[in-house]
Amino acid sequence: MIEERKKIIFWRLERWLTALERRPLGWRAFWGLFSALVVLRMTLTQYTWEDFFQAEIRTWWREFFANWFSFAFLFVLLTLFLSRLLRRRIEAVANVLLVGFWIILLPGLVQRIWFPGALSYYEFASLEQLGRDFLTIFANDPLVGVSGDMRLQIILGVLGIWFYVLISTRRFWRALVALVGSYAVFFLVASLPSWIVIATRGPMEGFWQIDAARIAGLFTAPSSLLAFSLSDPSQALAARMNVFYLLALAVCGGWFFAYRFKCEERAGSLPWRKIFPWALLAVFFLFLGAGVGLWLTSASMKVLFMGYFSAPAAVLAVLGAAALGAAAAFGERAFTDGRSLAQTFSF
Repeated sequence: MIEERKKIIFWRLERWLTALERRPLGWRAFWGLFSALVVLRMTLTQYTWEDFFQAEIRTWWREFFANWFSFAFLFVLLTLFLSRLLRRRIEAVANVLLVGFWIILLPGLVQRIWFPGALSYYEFASLEQLGRDFLTIFANDPLVGVSGDMRLQIILGVLGIWFYVLISTRRFWRALVALVGSYAVFFLVASLPSWIVIATRGPMEGFWQIDAARIAGLFTAPSSLLAFSLSDPSQALAARMNVFYLLALAVCGGWFFAYRFKCEERAGSLPWRKIFPWALLAVFFLFLGAGVGLWLTSASMKVLFMGYFSAPAAVLAVLGAAALGAAAAFGERAFTDGRSLAQTFSF
């Protein structure tokens, strides 16, 4: 009797997940709902009810973009990983993850009740410390570490993904791979500044010689990277991380279009008169996301648009524009086979 009930429960859950995977959801509704969840998470975590309406608009937008880019990067990585593991369409996996993405609201409530004032999205740690933190879910209390509510979000997210894969495949080992792999993705995003510095500075300074203070100095000190003259450490960190997120999302977007349309077979026939407007639009969004949308202050406007770019910033801007332009160009098929953009991006 108990076994029969288990089978019925598994069958109903599997049908529910299948319905979620097949649910039609347009790209505007999809990203609109995603953005609404980010706003709710940001409001629960960083504002009281009164502060939300009294906050300066430029501060609100800066925090919104900082949260949006980090969650979007995490969402895209998890979607790509699970779509390959389950051998299912990216759109189907994205639909299921979006439903489970409501879980990001819970840590905001927990943080208000049990961790007041504690808010840290990233960990700055040495390579040795990162190894220990991976095994303990950031519980070693480093110099700059992930706060308790973020650890709870990681735990709940990993368990939810494990449950999704287990119900979908009924294979324990594949679910275990999903659990470990998704945790690795969460860990990577939460400790991303550390990995960036270790990967870029390690060959010159020694991988084991880079410590938390070195990483914090590079990411929070004004004018140390990308020529951003920002005195607030949190703004300086957000600036550098969002430039990276934009480039990474552009690469993921290009991979998505190449995978969906198999445009590597058509690249030689793409008309440049259609690619060029997309490239210009890519440049616009690059600057919007990295600068104007984050602060909207006269100082940062001067840094971004009045010729004060450093060489690394110029290189990143060109690479980002090229990547976004290529991603848009891969969608050129939408203009040649009668499909609208809404149909092209439809989930």
